[in-house]
Amino acid sequence: MSLYPLEYRIEPDGAAWAVMFGGESHGGFDNRRSAIKSAVADAIRVEKLGYRVAVVASRPKGCETLCERMIKRPHA
Repeated sequence: MSLYPLEYRIEPDGAAWAVMFGGESHGGFDNRRSAIKSAVADAIRVEKLGYRVAVVASRPKGCETLCERMIKRPHA
């Protein structure tokens, strides 16, 4: 169970990467970095509305034995 009520997930989607929110895809990207940047930008916007948000990025194919990565940003 997450401590964050809202969670963006970056997951592989075939040869692309998807930003998942609420169990649905909200954007496809050619690379993982672009998907993370998009999710973080939206998470910052949502945090400014007063919500706690997490961004969790799955590892690329071939690295599945590594844990998922939670993207943290310093809070002002």
